Amino acid sequence: MEHLSQPRNKNITIRITEKEKQEFNYLAKTNHITESNWAYHILLKHKNSYGKVNDIDQLLEGIKVAIKGLELARELLKSQIKKPTGIYLEKEHEIFMKTHNIFNEIQKLSNLTKRLEQLKE
Repeated sequence: MEHLSQPRNKNITIRITEKEKQEFNYLAKTNHITESNWAYHILLKHKNSYGKVNDIDQLLEGIKVAIKGLELARELLKSQIKKPTGIYLEKEHEIFMKTHNIFNEIQKLSNLTKRLEQLKE
């Protein structure tokens, strides 16, 4: 660990949920540091980025590509629901549910795209 020129003896306290506590604990352990050191490094890394959005155009492009991929996957799954002969596949309901889930993900990404476009203005 790097040598500190000034001792770190001040505290910041925040309230978190039990799930967040578990997530943060896991992240700290996977990096072989304490939760406090993990939080300290996260705060230092992002201290100047609060409320800022970087590379919105790049994010939007990535979302558009993801939407196209999901739409293609949805169409491929929909084409499997019924065979050309009219015989239904055994897993028709499962495939239908997957297409429905993909549709929901597309909607979420579309909503995110709209919010990002608003931030650009």
